[in-house]
Amino acid sequence: MSDIQESLKLEPENALALSFLGQTLAKLGDFKPAIAALEASLRLDPTSSIAKYDLGTAYLKIGNVNKARVYLEQSVASNPSCASSLVNLSWVQFQTKQYDAAVQSSLAAIALDSRKAKAYECLANVQQHLGELDMAVAAYSAATLFDNTLHAAQTQKLHFQAQMCDWSAFDEFETVAETIGITGEPVAPWPLLGFEDNPARQKTRSARYAKSGDARKTDLSGSGDSSRIRIGYFSSDLSNHATLFLLNGVFEHHSQSDFEIFVYCLNEPKANEHLDRLVRTAEHFADVHMASDDEIVERARQDNLDIAIDLKGYTQDARTGPFYAGVAPIQINYLGYPGTMATSCMDYMIADPVVVPPEQREHYSENLIYLPDSYQPNDDKRAISQAEVTRADYGLSDDAVVLCCFNASYKITPTEFDIWMRVLSSVPNTVLWLLDTNKWAKENLKKAARDRGIDDSR
Repeated sequence: MSDIQESLKLEPENALALSFLGQTLAKLGDFKPAIAALEASLRLDPTSSIAKYDLGTAYLKIGNVNKARVYLEQSVASNPSCASSLVNLSWVQFQTKQYDAAVQSSLAAIALDSRKAKAYECLANVQQHLGELDMAVAAYSAATLFDNTLHAAQTQKLHFQAQMCDWSAFDEFETVAETIGITGEPVAPWPLLGFEDNPARQKTRSARYAKSGDARKTDLSGSGDSSRIRIGYFSSDLSNHATLFLLNGVFEHHSQSDFEIFVYCLNEPKANEHLDRLVRTAEHFADVHMASDDEIVERARQDNLDIAIDLKGYTQDARTGPFYAGVAPIQINYLGYPGTMATSCMDYMIADPVVVPPEQREHYSENLIYLPDSYQPNDDKRAISQAEVTRADYGLSDDAVVLCCFNASYKITPTEFDIWMRVLSSVPNTVLWLLDTNKWAKENLKKAARDRGIDDSR
């Protein structure tokens, strides 16, 4: 670093030195000055495919996918044989919902380098989103075969195997439980929640995952001059989703004389009765799903929030970047992810004595706000269906005892399934009614029933 800086003192407009400076700063995680150096390098040498690649990658790191796409597209155009540029472009295309293009970019990178592990990982990310779970698991497997340090790809592979009720994933997890996400590459903590009940390891994984972005240093003071407390809710589940089913009543019951409510929509808003109701209720509703992390931070700080509530935590499609930067003087983890985020940027977490038993408080970095009964709100205005239905409409016997579990398939482990099969075995007049989440889970569960001596028609 010092050599580069000395070189720039002698020759401030050295494009190559500026490019090296940007690369070095980016590796150190100092992205804003890295971007400034790389942009200066490109102004001096607009033909540099390396600077375009590094600049696009730096913008990708700070969550500005729109600028990242511009520079990565230029990098690929300048040097079509650079597999790394294609991989990062694929990731940007995936994040901007250009799924066909993302697949093509990944495949092009693989065509250039058949052992390009990150290309397989990017391909798998698109495939799982499109519901091609078997293909995604195969691509994640290839990624980890060619690079066994890609623990994030292994985590995703295990998670989607669990979604398919391919329980060999649990055997594999046991071999890496003490290391995955704890040493080596940090991994998203949420996909591993279904594999073990170990809050100490989960806190360690969460802390390592947060560390790269955990740099909240900004001292924010809040609204100050407002007679009401300004509360901002942030979520990418403001759609036909459980989060909104639960929260719409909360928004309607906020005291308007005491609180000014801001809602920041991190998903593409699609009209439906639940979202329409929220938009009518919220005093301020902002669609920021296409905004970069920096733009979201700027918008929230302009709104002068007193409290920011993250409704996503580390679940799918979360946007933790703005919270790392600081969007309010008080930041709270609530509802969507009732686990620790293990980061100093999150001040509080709302829980209850069941979600977080008092003896497990040490495994949470947040100050815990215990609600007396349940942390989970509900909505007394949700309509109860008046449709006239019969058991026969759903293929259920009139005299059977119907046992139900409508959780997602990845939450069904061999332990629970063994219990259920023992019940079916000992009580003949019972059937088990499960959510049909995907064709692989359905067939694997039927096979698991047969293997345990239970007629799969039950």
